[in-house]
Parts: sequence; C-alpha cells; structure tokens
Amino acid sequence: MGEGVWQCTWELAAVGGTLLTVGVAGLLAALLRHTLSQVEARTRRDLGVLAEHRRRLELDMQMRETDLSRRERALARSTTLTAMRLASHARAVDQSRNENAALRARNAQLMEEIEEVNDERNQLITTELSLARDRFTTKTYGGLRAVVGSDQSHPDPHARAGYETRPPRSGS
Repeated sequence: MGEGVWQCTWELAAVGGTLLTVGVAGLLAALLRHTLSQVEARTRRDLGVLAEHRRRLELDMQMRETDLSRRERALARSTTLTAMRLASHARAVDQSRNENAALRARNAQLMEEIEEVNDERNQLITTELSLARDRFTTKTYGGLRAVVGSDQSHPDPHARAGYETRPPRSGS
C-alpha cells in the first residue's frame, strides 16, 4: 500500500503540476487575452481619434480649397473688370487726346483768323484815319483857300505860305 500511495501521490503530483501549469498557462492566456483586448480597444480608440482628426483635416482642406477656388474666381473677375476699366480709360484718354488735338488745331485756326481780322481791322482803321486826315486837311486847307481867295487868278503869296509847307496832322 505504501507503494500505491506513493504512486498515487506521484501521479497526483504529476497531474497537479500539469494542472498547475495548465492553470498558469490558462491564467496567462486569459491575462494576455485581456491585455490584448485592452490594447485593441485602445488602438481602436486611437484609430478612431486619428480617423476623426483626418476627417476634420480633410474637411478643413476641402473648405480651404473651396475658399481658394472662390478667391481665384473673384480675382479672375476683378482682373477682367480692371482690364475692362483700363481699356475704357484708355479709350477715354485717346478720345480726349484726339479732341484736344482737334481743339488745338481749331484754336490755331481761330488765332490765324483773329490775326487776319485784326490785320484787316488795322488796315481799315489806318485807311479811315488817312481818309479822315485827308478830309480834315482838305476841309481846313480848302476853307483857307476859300478864305484866302483861291478863286483868284493871283492869290496872295503871304496868306498861303504858312499852310502849304506845313506837314499834315497825324492821329485824331
């Protein structure tokens, strides 16, 4: 019997060691599974956070691209409007230059006409003054002749001497 107990103890010890090993292995496996599930949960949570962050970044990038596209279109419109305004101003400047050149030419023409009219006026004034002087001189001298006796066949030389040698009056 002693041997049987020993053998039973040995078997129990062997089985117990095996059970202990299996139990420790099971415990380690459960612990490992638990740890792995926690790591997996943390990883999923981190991946979820990263996915959310990436989604926000993509949305932000899309908003920036949309804003940039809108700004580019606005800039293109602004550039087009500016080009149209510049062209309009250039046409207005060209038209103003042409009108200015035409006005300068018309001014020069009018100045020439004014000079011609002034020359004609001066000539008319000169002619009128000459005629008036001649009439005045003729009236004056003619009257003196009549008084002195220009009808006489032999006028008095002393009476006419001062008037015939006298130079004609100028001006008014």
